[in-house]
Amino acid sequence: MTQEIVIPYVRGKIADGVKRFDFDIVARMVIEYDRVSNERDELLTELAEAVEVHARIMAEECPSDEYHCTCVPALRAEINHLTATCNSLKERNEVLDGAWTTANGHRDALIGERDDLALEVDALKAENKRLRAALETIVNSEQRANGNYKSHVEDIAREALAVAP
Repeated sequence: MTQEIVIPYVRGKIADGVKRFDFDIVARMVIEYDRVSNERDELLTELAEAVEVHARIMAEECPSDEYHCTCVPALRAEINHLTATCNSLKERNEVLDGAWTTANGHRDALIGERDDLALEVDALKAENKRLRAALETIVNSEQRANGNYKSHVEDIAREALAVAP
């Protein structure tokens, strides 16, 4: 929207004294001015904070062989972050160590039970072998006593020997 406004010029630079203004451009310029002013204020605040931090750092009393620079706050923040991370990992490691110790205890108990069962299996195999031998002896003695006659004991023994591993 362009409007004509009569502007009196003292020095007479424009002969007819009329200048055309585009109010849309003026409105955009005012908005841009406000934005730039706000950004300037934020930057001035940030600069004031940086100057204050720098002054505080430089005023710290240090051993004679130490000199601080403006990177100290960033380094201290990084140290604090890494210390917190380290402490967190230590706590997690303690929990995992406890779980690992518990799991090892369960594993050792299971290995012990497996070894006990292996001994029991060996004892049962030995007992099975002994019983088979005793049964074979009984069957053989029955056959000798009765000739070729198959006894009831022999049938049971043959069935038992056929089933057993």
